[in-house]
Amino acid sequence: MYENILNYLKCKPKLYEPSTAPFWDDENISKYMLDAHLNPNIEAASRQLDFIKKSVEWISTMFKNTSEKRLLDLGCGPGIFVLREEGK
Repeated sequence: MYENILNYLKCKPKLYEPSTAPFWDDENISKYMLDAHLNPNIEAASRQLDFIKKSVEWISTMFKNTSEKRLLDLGCGPGIFVLREEGK
């Protein structure tokens, strides 16, 4: 088993080559990654809420002359920046 893992790690993938390993679809990985994103006491996956709030406020200052401000969170995660923008 370990030999298979080592052989897999020796092969460098081509740039932008899709992975063949089901990583994010794994039930345990996806559950614990979401838990890490939503835990407000650690910065393992997402920043702490105080940093997120300051980031949203800073981004909002870039668009002072706009009557409607909307933030599209295209990052990897559960959309915490967008939730802060809506005041949730």
